[in-house]
Amino acid sequence: MTNRLPRFPTLIPALCLAVALGVLTPLPAAAQSPFAVAVQVNDDIVTNYEIQQRRQFLSLLNAPAEVVSRARETLVNERLQNQAAERLGVTAGPDEIEAAVAEFAGRANMSPQQFIGALGQAGVAPETVRDFLEAGVNWRNVVRARFAQAAAVSNDEIDRALSINRTGGAPDISAIDYATIPIAGGRSGNALARAQALRDSVDTCDDLYGVRPAGLERQQASPSQIPQDVAAALTRLDANEMSFDVVRGDVLLVTMLCERTTAAPEGARDQVREQLFQQRMQAYASSFLEELRADAIITYSDG
Repeated sequence: MTNRLPRFPTLIPALCLAVALGVLTPLPAAAQSPFAVAVQVNDDIVTNYEIQQRRQFLSLLNAPAEVVSRARETLVNERLQNQAAERLGVTAGPDEIEAAVAEFAGRANMSPQQFIGALGQAGVAPETVRDFLEAGVNWRNVVRARFAQAAAVSNDEIDRALSINRTGGAPDISAIDYATIPIAGGRSGNALARAQALRDSVDTCDDLYGVRPAGLERQQASPSQIPQDVAAALTRLDANEMSFDVVRGDVLLVTMLCERTTAAPEGARDQVREQLFQQRMQAYASSFLEELRADAIITYSDG
């Protein structure tokens, strides 16, 4: 489980209501010695106090019970993540931490001071909130530093993601870039042999200009504007493939698909790019955290 900057859109209003009603009261203190070491994580420690504080903080945010119960392991992960940030030299600076506090408080329509103060009334120390957010910023910095380049999304990948419409039906094509090359002889053996030689000599539509500078027509049109026989041949092609299906009289009209352009709402490409990027980053982050745990020396005081 990765630790990212928290987003509890349904939890902050509950905190606001509790503040307004004056019902935020401290939870019972843990029975153990609060500053005793609960977990040793390489050269760092997690104390009972930190675990109790994190559980109290999450409870006030109405986090699910399973999230609260995993507070100790979350803190162990954060120690590993902070250590990784230190090794990479990407630890959060004071401005980044304060910006994270302001952003988090803003979800409750509070200033940072109001937010920290409200939590303080319930027994959650300011350091607990800042440590929580600092770890999130550190981990984000680590993951971006290590994996942003590997997680980059290409235009082809965006095209593929956009190529199927919402119902999962046929691709919604707005324009087709294609080329036609007439070869005399219809479907005679000689004409087909010449067409095959042309196919073997090019990899992309752009190669046609060097191989056949004359007798080539390339255009971009919507599907409805393309002649039916050519459009039918294009539907069976992937980019940079050729068809010998179209014959007009004694002419074999070699048809080559260059590119299909998919229709998409404004901003859809950026949304798809960000979605795919974040999915990859999350996968990289989860895998890397597993590596950090596998390589770490983690000792629990309760055995």
